Amino acid sequence: MKVFVLNMRREPLMPITHRKARILLTLGKAKVYKNAPFTIQLMYATEEAKQDDSNSSATRINKTTALSEKILAKDIIEFDDVKEMLTTHRDYHRDAGKASGSATIYELDTNRKDG
Repeated sequence: MKVFVLNMRREPLMPITHRKARILLTLGKAKVYKNAPFTIQLMYATEEAKQDDSNSSATRINKTTALSEKILAKDIIEFDDVKEMLTTHRDYHRDAGKASGSATIYELDTNRKDG
């Protein structure tokens, strides 16, 4: 389980493990803020680097989605006769077994002699 963490101004930070929380409490670098859910508050100032919007995950996802849509739009090949292609493919594989001289499962089962 993770432990919730607040900075000195009671703003939420990333959760940490129980072990890390226990160490911070033992060293006096944190105090218990709430028991349910278990939350600690740091007693020292932390550097809080703000992430700019141009590098946020939402922006990266949108750029990636736009790029993949461009790639997919170029690579799409339309098949008007899909049913005919599947039928031809199935017939080819059905006939290939007969041409090779190998027996199908059905033929093996019917040729079996019951003793």
